[in-house]
Amino acid sequence: ERSLMNLSAMFHDLGKLDPSVIAPHRTNPGQTTYHGHEYLSADIAEEVLKRLGIGPERDFVTTVVRHHMRPHKDMSTPKAIGRFIRKTQIMEGGEDRPLWKYIMLHSMADTLSKGGIDYDQDLEQKHSTMERIEGFIEEQEQKGMTATSHKPLLNGNEIISIIPELNPKYGFIKEVMDRLLEAQDE
Repeated sequence: ERSLMNLSAMFHDLGKLDPSVIAPHRTNPGQTTYHGHEYLSADIAEEVLKRLGIGPERDFVTTVVRHHMRPHKDMSTPKAIGRFIRKTQIMEGGEDRPLWKYIMLHSMADTLSKGGIDYDQDLEQKHSTMERIEGFIEEQEQKGMTATSHKPLLNGNEIISIIPELNPKYGFIKEVMDRLLEAQDE
């Protein structure tokens, strides 16, 4: 895991080299932003690790890289936390493996690597977010649910029986199931 986290750290900002993501910062003149660099960085990591012959472990690296910016955003609602947990899982050995904690730790290391800034407040906010996520997971388990589940309480057939006018061909069932998962988080 330590080696995989080191690889994640190495790849996480390589997407910033692509000129298509470079833009002037909207509120801080003279600064630059790199919107979407995390997706390009994950693509680079995927390609390089694949060429090096690294197998399933590259899912760990690309997931951490792809989601490394998420801890910088607001995760104050159960809906946001549930979505973060579900999106940061990988299949490993036939089981879901949640990587949210690794992503949070990566984010803290990234904060600490920036010289010349006061990072105490940022670290405190990330620790608080980790505590909220852990609390959310405990709450879900107390309710008899798992925070990592991609299955809502109702399956597609049950939704169709309740709302027969929904045509499965148009993707509405998935939309209803996604919203049901978010409602379960709340």
